[in-house]
Amino acid sequence: MRCVALCVALVAARAPAGEPTPVLTVPAEVTAAPAVITEIRAETTGKRVVWVVLAPGLSVRAIDNGRVLLVSGGPGRYELLAYTALADVPSEPARCVVLIGKPPAPEPPDALAEKVRAALAADPERDASKKARAAKQLAVLYRELAREAADTALTSPAEFRRVARDAAARMIGPDALACVRKEVAAELAALLPTDAPFTDAQRAAVAKLFERLALALDGS
Repeated sequence: MRCVALCVALVAARAPAGEPTPVLTVPAEVTAAPAVITEIRAETTGKRVVWVVLAPGLSVRAIDNGRVLLVSGGPGRYELLAYTALADVPSEPARCVVLIGKPPAPEPPDALAEKVRAALAADPERDASKKARAAKQLAVLYRELAREAADTALTSPAEFRRVARDAAARMIGPDALACVRKEVAAELAALLPTDAPFTDAQRAAVAKLFERLALALDGS
């Protein structure tokens, strides 16, 4: 059993002058192994602590008038609230998170999105609102190009690149967001050799690329 040392002390709602204020301190976070009984201890000036389970699936048993709570459950994240009272003055609820099992691995960073955001930041356009507007317009265009990639009327990679280039020039101007478009051109060149036919596999890869580019620009 292991409790994170950090605790949150929540002091009660304002009591009338001269009346004691109940104090309640619980661990901010508790980690435990699945199917193992874990102890959560509350420090309080109240006589009894009441616990409320906010997420289903956690088994709980309060002992010592609720000053100690025994918990067990399957892997997951659970939230608890605890409260007490002193001389008829209630405390503020204290929150505790119970993490059971190994936490999920963080999402790996999106290298393409980072490249796009870096290129956008490096763009020489000084008007931030104009740059942001152009980025949103380019995101709209890239989603349309993701659909265009499935158009079998575009029979060659060179033709697709021409369509993409001309559409971007019409929508945001031939020189706008040049740093971003240079990065996009490099990504597209890696997927589409100039002297090869436009295969179904390439169409799918290009469509995915432009969807990811649109997402990166939307979140810029």
